[in-house]
Amino acid sequence: MTGKLQIRVTCFHDSAPPLDVDNMLKPVQDALTGIAYADDGQLTDTHGALRDLNDEFRQDEMTPALADGFVADVPFVHVRISEPPDQGRL
Repeated sequence: MTGKLQIRVTCFHDSAPPLDVDNMLKPVQDALTGIAYADDGQLTDTHGALRDLNDEFRQDEMTPALADGFVADVPFVHVRISEPPDQGRL
């Protein structure tokens, strides 16, 4: 992918979170360099979340990859990369 991007990383864990959400983001961003984008400097918006698989929640945007993670019934990480919102809006 080229140009400015946003990344959303959600770690679906079982009970105790594996690590702080901010410590989870940088390794994932670095690992995707050269695979999903040329440089992690393209990322203008970064979102991280931890979700316990034992909790109840509603998923509004179910992707095939996210559905596969839920069906596997084990902890997993879901990454979504997309165009960022309008840079002039906060």
